[in-house]
Amino acid sequence: MKIEIKNAIFEMLSDEATVIDLCDTAEDFTWVFDHVKSNAEQLRTRFKTESYNTTGDYKTTFFVNGLRAIIATWLDNGCTEPVCQMNEIVMREYNKLFV
Repeated sequence: MKIEIKNAIFEMLSDEATVIDLCDTAEDFTWVFDHVKSNAEQLRTRFKTESYNTTGDYKTTFFVNGLRAIIATWLDNGCTEPVCQMNEIVMREYNKLFV
């Protein structure tokens, strides 16, 4: 995973110190959705109101804000889709852009 994307995820989840430990070895986004689902109430408002500008790389900015929108929609839907399904959606788009 690109370091800029990891940094943006840290920013999205900035009040959550455990996030850094979770992603150190992550090759996918499962850890993000596990963490969001476990902290849905605390994160719901943040994902509805914030957007993120990364380093000026258009693809990274596009991806990070798309990830934020996906998480916000997932939270709005009560996190009903399984984490593995959400990871598959995000990984498919990540691979299209960056692999």
